[in-house]
Amino acid sequence: MAHGNYLNGGQGPGTMPVDDGTCGTDFIRMTGVGVDTNLVTFVGTNSRTTEVRTRIYELDENAVATFTAGNVRVNISAGATAAQTVTALVAAINADPDRICEAVDLGGDVVGLNAILPEWAITATESLANGVLGAAAFYDAAAGASGSFSARSHTVLASEIDSWAVAATEVPIGTCNTTAQPSLFSLTVLRVFGAMIVIVPTNTLSFRFVQAATNRWQLVCRDPGVVLTAGDVINWVSVSAAE
Repeated sequence: MAHGNYLNGGQGPGTMPVDDGTCGTDFIRMTGVGVDTNLVTFVGTNSRTTEVRTRIYELDENAVATFTAGNVRVNISAGATAAQTVTALVAAINADPDRICEAVDLGGDVVGLNAILPEWAITATESLANGVLGAAAFYDAAAGASGSFSARSHTVLASEIDSWAVAATEVPIGTCNTTAQPSLFSLTVLRVFGAMIVIVPTNTLSFRFVQAATNRWQLVCRDPGVVLTAGDVINWVSVSAAE
């Protein structure tokens, strides 16, 4: 479920003293059809309870469920195109009562992922014949205190550059914990070689918030002109109404 228009961030220092914590973020991009028995695995460690939890999602193309006991079935029996596999994977993750992350279909054959709580540190692996992970560990998680301002920093990944170049699609660069739709207060990009991009309407870069759950919003970035470089640092501050 997507809300809002594309946003251009203005200049700003990107710091605020009040924060509500950050759930780790990641993504999966399907590059072709889903393949029977392929797996997506998440291992989470809870910093508050010390619990370690593993969730394994298994693609199953059979009309009669055929998958490994203990895994979560991803039903691709009705079709396994990249888009259909994304839909099935999102549905399976979000329907899992023991999930440690949530998923959202971002279009462009991309699954946006975020931890369900900031205290979950999650690593991810996959055996997808036709898919890639954004990163082996959910990125940019941080604890925080209650508040309506959230300050974030994200280092651009090589996998994000590859996704923008191939499909001119969106990938998530961070997650906000808020029920109300957030807005960008400021956004700057510090280039890996030291200069700074000022985001203006003439840039091909664009950003918007996508609702991933009732109290979770992902900031996604689209860079069809591949302006960004791996290692660039995106600093942004969001603000949302008091809850």
